[in-house]
Amino acid sequence: MEIKDNLMRKLGFDDIIEFTLKLYKKHFFYFIKLFGYFFIPAMIIIIIASAYSLMNYEKIITSLQNTQDSSPSEAIASTLFLSYFGKTMIWFLIHSLLLIIANAALVKGIHEKLINSNMPIRKVAVYTLKKAFPIIITTVITGIMYFFGFSCCCIPFVVVLVYTVFITQIMMIENKFYFKCIGRSFGLVQDYFWSILLIIIVYFFLYYFIMAVVQLAIYGYPYIKLIRSIIGNKGQIDPSFMEFFKKSFFLIIISSVVQNILLFLLLPILSIAISIKFLNIKNLKEGTALLDEIKKQAKNS
Repeated sequence: MEIKDNLMRKLGFDDIIEFTLKLYKKHFFYFIKLFGYFFIPAMIIIIIASAYSLMNYEKIITSLQNTQDSSPSEAIASTLFLSYFGKTMIWFLIHSLLLIIANAALVKGIHEKLINSNMPIRKVAVYTLKKAFPIIITTVITGIMYFFGFSCCCIPFVVVLVYTVFITQIMMIENKFYFKCIGRSFGLVQDYFWSILLIIIVYFFLYYFIMAVVQLAIYGYPYIKLIRSIIGNKGQIDPSFMEFFKKSFFLIIISSVVQNILLFLLLPILSIAISIKFLNIKNLKEGTALLDEIKKQAKNS
């Protein structure tokens, strides 16, 4: 039985996982290629930004260590910092925009496969690019909500995150944007908060668990040597840390590459699971509402 044929019944967590993995496996190369249209440039940009940051870090620290009040070196250090910060922020902004577009294109592709459509990858990419402006603006509005939620406390942030989890699906499937899109997401999540939160928690636990194992494999031995060196210097961090930093430059770049590859492979799984959950809730809520309306009309007549 096709996945779409099951969307009219309430799907449990195990059903969501089963259908997600089934769809991911069946259309793996389609999703990876589509996602890669935008994610690979984003990955290259973030790696370049990381390398740029690392190369300028030692220069800035050295300048700051040599600064004295009202001295020329202080002005030089400030200029270096502002230049470094501004360029890094531009790199990360471009990366974020590409990641937003990549996820939107992926959601569109997932929906096409769920309805057994054969829309080519190129057409999905073009379709997404045509809607790039409202997609970005809607995401920025949501990001501001995240910021205020995070500023208040972790709990409001999590609540806002869950209640806006369907915005990409609504933009790409229902063609709704801005506050209308956000309001629609809030309405659909109502009564399904905990089941959606469970999907998000399991995904992030899996992602960060794998990342922790990878980071331990990359940094474990160098950090042990650093700690031994600090202990040998009776708690003095410098010059041990700067020496560690110089030797670990390529390890940090490798870590960034591995982290992005992992995200590249795992983020489609979350998008598929959320898309299936979205369509399931939509069908349950609107299907029930339609049946209730038919019964009401039959009773009145």
